[in-house]
Amino acid sequence: MSFVWVKAMNVLIIGARSHIGRSVARYLLGCAEVNLFLGSRSDSGVEDLRTVFPGALVLKIDANCVNSLRGAVGGMHRVVVISSDFANETVVTRNLIEALYGVVTLEQVIRVTGQWPPVAAAAPKSMQEVNLTAPQLLAAWRLLRESGLPVTLVDLAADDSKNFHRFTGEGTCSIAEMIAGLLQQESGSQIGREYSL
Repeated sequence: MSFVWVKAMNVLIIGARSHIGRSVARYLLGCAEVNLFLGSRSDSGVEDLRTVFPGALVLKIDANCVNSLRGAVGGMHRVVVISSDFANETVVTRNLIEALYGVVTLEQVIRVTGQWPPVAAAAPKSMQEVNLTAPQLLAAWRLLRESGLPVTLVDLAADDSKNFHRFTGEGTCSIAEMIAGLLQQESGSQIGREYSL
């Protein structure tokens, strides 16, 4: 897939060290009109990303700290958020929303999760109690929907999120390519949309 950008974009991927985040970054790195910013919460993640993506600006971002997020998102046009499986989704989402309010350049936030909240909500109560992420994701998606921010929600289906390829109407493409494709579209056409891949 080749990308044609209408204007220069500042794109931040929070959780860029993950398998999906890293793959999205690979698609965007060669785009001349993209100023690529990559975020990781750990020092080792920051160093790893600097080595692998020398053309990107790499930031240490702690999603549990609103000031860390605020410092990272200022001036961004598009933000992709991929949090770890162990994140407190409610805290991370509240911090993200607070940090993004007032970012006048913001056009789109793509929130990527590994478990579709409606499916998680339908799971038996005993299963929800074991998987503490499910109720947090439900709360996080609700907060994002109600935030008034330009959000696109993408679910990768928890049991299959490491499967990089999906079948679409046009054949097989990678999940990362699909997310990168969402970034290259006019943001207004994607706001409020929810995708389950």
